[in-house]
Amino acid sequence: MAPPDNDAVFSGRAFQVRVEERPGPDGRPHRYEVVDRVPAVAVVADVDGALLAIRQERPAVRRVLYELPAGKVDPGESPEQAARRELAEETGYRAEHLVRLFDLYPSPGYTNELVSFFFTADPAAGLPHRESGEEAAGMEVVLLSPPQVCQMILGAEPLNALFHTGATVWLGRHPRA
Repeated sequence: MAPPDNDAVFSGRAFQVRVEERPGPDGRPHRYEVVDRVPAVAVVADVDGALLAIRQERPAVRRVLYELPAGKVDPGESPEQAARRELAEETGYRAEHLVRLFDLYPSPGYTNELVSFFFTADPAAGLPHRESGEEAAGMEVVLLSPPQVCQMILGAEPLNALFHTGATVWLGRHPRA
């Protein structure tokens, strides 16, 4: 996340909101509301042919969603370190090997957040050690089969964008889904 900005209209734990004026294509100034967000990670984990996911309530959308283990990169931490930490904190699973898949901007129309995706095959099971806010979210660790994931992606219910992206990549490894 960018250092606190004098133009920030809000500054919180994980992001700040600032208003910026820039000339548009017509030369006139245009106002942009920008969310400066710390980098984040998401982990696509294959556990014996199943996709490791988390099911939890998201008050912002008033729904229970399926998500990949994910979270922000802490100061001084590499994206790979953050991916290992988030996987262990949220699910209890530990990754011996992580492969960086790609980076993406999930919503560049208003935020500069960059998410790095990692893949791990057959991580070792363990007990999660969640942060206090995560406990309150009622996180449930689930293993989803290729047909379940395929049905979710093709279904009518809205999905978490990171889950949709990672699950689609994961399904590519399971052509019989």
